[in-house]
Amino acid sequence: MNVALIEKAAADSLRRKQQFEIQQWKKWKDGGEKPEDLRPLLKSLNPLIQKQVGVYKNRVPIPPAALEAEFKKHALGALRTYDPKRGTQLNTHVSHHLKKGRRYVTSLQNFGYIPEHRAYKIGQFNLAQNTLTERFGRPPNSQELAENLGWNVAEVGRMQRELRADIPASGFEVDPAANMPSREREALILVQAELSPDELSVFEYITGMNGKPVMPPGQVALKLGMSPSKVSRVKKSIEKKLSGFLFG
Repeated sequence: MNVALIEKAAADSLRRKQQFEIQQWKKWKDGGEKPEDLRPLLKSLNPLIQKQVGVYKNRVPIPPAALEAEFKKHALGALRTYDPKRGTQLNTHVSHHLKKGRRYVTSLQNFGYIPEHRAYKIGQFNLAQNTLTERFGRPPNSQELAENLGWNVAEVGRMQRELRADIPASGFEVDPAANMPSREREALILVQAELSPDELSVFEYITGMNGKPVMPPGQVALKLGMSPSKVSRVKKSIEKKLSGFLFG
């Protein structure tokens, strides 16, 4: 096969890919932005996302899953703002928006790397603390945390000291989605585009996404100036939308 034929085959392949993406984008937008219509589109755009992740992967002290989550967030933002009337190719628009992820990398690249196994333990600890605070109506003590986690009290104390010393000092918030299975991680990222402003605010504080501290519902209500009953209603609405991405 000569060079001209190879170039023509490559151009035809790219054209078919671009046609599929714009058709799938229209299906997603016209169909009410259903998760099942979004997944094939993101899969097609994934090489663009992974290209940006690859620029920084293993070169900066940020877990790869956190990098991927950040760039997927910007890809989704690009899909939400794309306007075909402007004459720009969809993948070009997405590529432009992915550059926003560089600011995230720049803001964190000088902080110390938190190994994934430790990030997982921090996530366990924060979840237990949040759950028990909501159950008891007060922060749990070390013994209660130890029993819930299946750790010994000394290990709980060590984690408490490390979090007080390390996390505030570094300024680095562990991405709560970084160590989740890929489907759950993707759901937490994608559902944000479906949330109202109130829902997004509550979502961030109950999940710890986007750098927000995890809070029990009572504290979320105080923080956002909402009634506890409203926070409860908003949580149920979020859970319904999230289930669409997980099980839809």
